[in-house]
Amino acid sequence: MTYYSLEFLVMPSNLKMEIFCSPYDEHSAGHLGFTKPYYKIRNRFYWVGISKDVECYVKGCANCQARKGKTNMRLQGLLQPILISLPFDYICTDFLGSYCRSRNGNTMIIVATGYATCWAETRILPTGKAGPVAKFLLESVMG
Repeated sequence: MTYYSLEFLVMPSNLKMEIFCSPYDEHSAGHLGFTKPYYKIRNRFYWVGISKDVECYVKGCANCQARKGKTNMRLQGLLQPILISLPFDYICTDFLGSYCRSRNGNTMIIVATGYATCWAETRILPTGKAGPVAKFLLESVMG
């Protein structure tokens, strides 16, 4: 007969919020709903009503509620392919951050990728404001 030993840390109720913040609110967490944070927490901690507490926390997350939008919206139609003829005809940009300020004062990373070639250009920036972004695009992408 096989016996499994499960060891959990039983948490006092005043520390629950710190436990929720760790697997759900970090930059790498992604706010993925109930299931993933529930299992991450459940595999390490235990308290009575853990499932309901995680569900309430996820439903009350301001970031998730702001991104959800209306659930009764009509569908917008089928996706259409983007027709590309030359490299860097179309580019997409994305920001990573905001991170802790570096010694040089940078807090953001910008990435510009060409649709046709998938070539990526990146740079660290002090902010995501128009001035530094325009300078990056002119020097690294268009220049």
